[in-house]
Parts: sequence; C-alpha cells; structure tokens
Amino acid sequence: MKNIFKKLIYTTIFLVLTLTVGSITNIYAQEENNISDFEIATYFTGIGCPHCSVASPYIKSVIEKDPNFLVIEYEVYEETKNARLITKYHDTYNIGMGIPVIFFNEDIKLVGGLDVKNNLIPNLSAYRN
Repeated sequence: MKNIFKKLIYTTIFLVLTLTVGSITNIYAQEENNISDFEIATYFTGIGCPHCSVASPYIKSVIEKDPNFLVIEYEVYEETKNARLITKYHDTYNIGMGIPVIFFNEDIKLVGGLDVKNNLIPNLSAYRN
C-alpha cells in the first residue's frame, strides 16, 4: 500500500512540475518578439529645450498607443557623448544639428517640435510601408 501511495505522490508531483514548466515556457514564447515587428526611430532631445517640450510628450503618447513603435532617445545637452552622436548622425545622414529631431532613415526625419507633432503619425505609416 505504501508503494502505491508513493507512486501516486511522485506521479502527481511530476505532472504538476511538467504542467508548470510547460506553462512558463508558453508564456515566454508568447512574449518574444522579432525585432522586425517593430518600427524603430532615433530621437535627439535636450533637457530645457522648449521645442523638445512640445515633441517629447507627443512622442510618448504615440508610443503608448502603438506598442510596436520603439524610440531610442538621446539627451544631448547634458550628455556629451550623445552630443557627439548627433554630430555623427548629421555627418552621415544630414539630419541637422537642431533638436528635437526624430530619425527613421535617410528619407524620413522630422526636425522641430511642430514638425514632429504634425508629421510623426503620417511618417510612421509611410515608414511601415
């Protein structure tokens, strides 16, 4: 009788562990995304920049509504390495040295708070196509 009881306990533990591991694996598989699922933009901004204070909240609202839109943000006023980076982007892609600027690719870049606010959604749609 003890052997049957032991086998029953071991079988139950095995089944519980198997189901738990299978569920966890399934959760992680569902959360994985391929980088090609995202639209990625580079955003240069500066703390205290009045035009950035128009663009930044708007960009954030678009990100909140569109989980496949990722923005890599670089603050250039206080971070000198980021200031050097915007110079490299300008030298490579001719984005200009003004901020705010959001850059998708060589053809799609928005410069200035109003340009970002008025043209981000249409350019995001164009970038997807």
